[in-house]
Amino acid sequence: MTTITEKNINVRGTVESATLGERVDEVTSRAKGLYQRSKERAVELEGEFEGYVKEHPVRSVAIAAGVGVGVGLLIGYFAGRR
Repeated sequence: MTTITEKNINVRGTVESATLGERVDEVTSRAKGLYQRSKERAVELEGEFEGYVKEHPVRSVAIAAGVGVGVGLLIGYFAGRR
């Protein structure tokens, strides 16, 4: 059975050869790590957001209402242009 190889030139200028499967495993591993770090950061941000809303409920509602009005105006503007 023949394996597909990909030639890579490293920083020193020498040629390395890695099988396609090894490269896929490497990229998959990196993607899983990135996903895990992103997920952890999202949980942290959720906690910070929740704390802010509990500390400033009126301001949070006002901000949410303002964002809602802004989005509504944009949708109305672009829907009316048709």
